[in-house]
Amino acid sequence: MGHTNPSRNFEQRLGVLEEKDRYNDRRFRDIEEKVKEDKRDTDGTVKKLYTSLEEIKQSQHTQEKTNLKMDYTLNSINREREIERENKKQSQKDFKQLRFMMLGTVATLFGSLLLALIRSWLGI
Repeated sequence: MGHTNPSRNFEQRLGVLEEKDRYNDRRFRDIEEKVKEDKRDTDGTVKKLYTSLEEIKQSQHTQEKTNLKMDYTLNSINREREIERENKKQSQKDFKQLRFMMLGTVATLFGSLLLALIRSWLGI
């Protein structure tokens, strides 16, 4: 049986431990790089989300303005319709009055003519 040299055994164990340390260091660097990359990706995603939210906010504001304009337009149209209805009623009322005035004038003329005929017939 061979007797192993304790310093050689120690050096071998030390070499194995140093190799493990280098391996673990590489793994930690890889993990750190991955974490940094993930942070950059996350930051980019957060910026995109923020930008999207701002665009949505702007779109909502624009939509609200459009809705207000549409409400104003609809109110104007409804007011114009109401005015047209009132004007139509007034027109019908005016036409009715004009018709009665015309009938009254014709009746007055006819009555005056009839009276004149009766007077001339009776010789008055």
